[in-house]
Amino acid sequence: MFAETLRALAYEGRHATVGYVDGVLKSEIDIEALHTKRMTLFGVSNRLRNAEQRAVTVRGFAADILPFIAAGKIRPLVDRVSPSPSFPQRRPTWIQCAPRKIAVRMDG
Repeated sequence: MFAETLRALAYEGRHATVGYVDGVLKSEIDIEALHTKRMTLFGVSNRLRNAEQRAVTVRGFAADILPFIAAGKIRPLVDRVSPSPSFPQRRPTWIQCAPRKIAVRMDG
């Protein structure tokens, strides 16, 4: 999946890896394509962040992004919404949905 997303990047494209939903922790990278396309690659994980650091991120998202979503200026591409108990069973299906997003509804 990683190699396919890099091939799809435009000139000066950016690739963010967030978490490990697919369970893949290693991949090869085409260094020539990285240089030629002037790509930017970065990863994000909340694993090493404490509760206050996570809260700061949530407040920033609420202040900086949610107003654009509410105004219809940003429309997330959501493939489907599933209840949280189905996460373990649905995971293989979700991986096939990339690059669309999957929303997990947290009931209760």
